[in-house]
Amino acid sequence: VDLLQRQGAVGDFLVRPAQNVGQYSLAVKTYDRVQRFLIQKHATGYYVFGGRMFNSLDAVVERYKKEIILDGLKLEIPIPNVRTRSERDRQIQNRRRQTGTKRREGEEEGERE
Repeated sequence: VDLLQRQGAVGDFLVRPAQNVGQYSLAVKTYDRVQRFLIQKHATGYYVFGGRMFNSLDAVVERYKKEIILDGLKLEIPIPNVRTRSERDRQIQNRRRQTGTKRREGEEEGERE
């Protein structure tokens, strides 16, 4: 979570096991902090998040890459997969090419909307 706070861009996230068995923590970098969410694995095998049931943790992540999770934010890039700032910058540029978005005036490389 410290890495996410220090080096993550807005929308970057990580998922990891929580302290209790069958629970997972989803941490998302917001504009001013890291927000944590709890994902619980139900006895049926489904993962429960935000009152919804999902077949897998990947399904949770994929849904919130497309839908707003908090304060107008969607999940962007998972932090463990980003090794360096330049790699993250390349991923951001590729995502912008795919979505047709551009950097805002005054925005530095590595920052996102």
